[in-house]
Amino acid sequence: MVRCAVATAGAQGGHRMNAHIQLANVTFFQRLGWSAVDEPEIYAGLVHQRMTIALPDPDEGAALVRTLGLGISAKGP
Repeated sequence: MVRCAVATAGAQGGHRMNAHIQLANVTFFQRLGWSAVDEPEIYAGLVHQRMTIALPDPDEGAALVRTLGLGISAKGP
């Protein structure tokens, strides 16, 4: 689902995605290519880490969305 969201945002022409990630999920997001920004902070009453990832270009993002839509395992954002 995270890869699909990143690919979709890239397919729509975005350049970067930012998110507030609960600390227990930081390693998972890092494995998907996300990077931590600054120090953890309180967000929605819980400690979160702000994270960011560069989005694929629109053609690459659209291709990845199609691949993921077919249920094929895809390496990428």
